Amino acid sequence: MFTGIVQTIAVIEKVSDIQQVRTFVIAFPEGFCEQLELARAYQLMACALQ
Repeated sequence: MFTGIVQTIAVIEKVSDIQQVRTFVIAFPEGFCEQLELARAYQLMACALQ
């Protein structure tokens, strides 16, 4: 059961596998990332991929 707070829904635009490391590009809604700070830890959990 997911008990967190959903803040937005975003689109995964690209997935890359390089040397056994998977990275992805996420398109967030306009303005969502304006207050994110570098050197902070952010988590992406409980994703529902359709």
